[in-house]
Amino acid sequence: PEEEGEEPETGETTTEQNAKGLAAYMSWKERRRIIEKVGMYTGEKGMAAQQYINRIERECQDVVHNVKNLRCCVFWSTLQDNNLEGWYWQLDEETRNMDWIGIKTKFLRMQNTFEHQRETYDKWEDLDQPEDQTPEAYAIQLKTLMDHIDPRLRPSQYMQTLRFRQGLKQDIRIRMRARGPDFEDWDEIVREATMVAADDLRNKKVQILDLLRKYKEIFRSPEGIPATVLIQSGDVVAHVRPYRS
Repeated sequence: PEEEGEEPETGETTTEQNAKGLAAYMSWKERRRIIEKVGMYTGEKGMAAQQYINRIERECQDVVHNVKNLRCCVFWSTLQDNNLEGWYWQLDEETRNMDWIGIKTKFLRMQNTFEHQRETYDKWEDLDQPEDQTPEAYAIQLKTLMDHIDPRLRPSQYMQTLRFRQGLKQDIRIRMRARGPDFEDWDEIVREATMVAADDLRNKKVQILDLLRKYKEIFRSPEGIPATVLIQSGDVVAHVRPYRS
């Protein structure tokens, strides 16, 4: 018999407790997944510090519940540097547990100093599109460098757009439309460069096919003798097997 004054446990109470237990388990599992994805931070300065912060924010952005607290939790769970751990535990309790912006600002002030950001800026300023890189990949590389610089120190959107255009390969750059002095539409300029590059590639393929058709008789080889012929048009090279009768 039940003791007097003790209410029996109902099915509704049990279901609620199970739901809370499941929610806590899923929350723990999600934190563990995010911590593993972010990885341990061992004290590297400069771009590595900014990338670490970016990973935390990216992995936590889709978690709706208590996201500020989650970022703080992931931060202290992934610190693997004695000096930084000591610095972190000297912060007041409210900052450690809830003030993600405060933690991030103080952390980057130490780990991504002006000198480090200046180095990143110089890399951005000197970066040109390699011969084997698409305009889209080049744009991503420039944007990634910009993301590692404090927003207060970044060039204007106009300067970023201009830098992309100036860094493109010459054969793409000279075919780009002339723009006004205040043009700053990053997406539009990347889209245009991509279209120019694709059109250029199509033209080179047509040139190769025209050469093959034009010199078909020259590239015949005696029956039974395999051969490979090199065809070059501009900077495009193709190795083809000659036509046979």
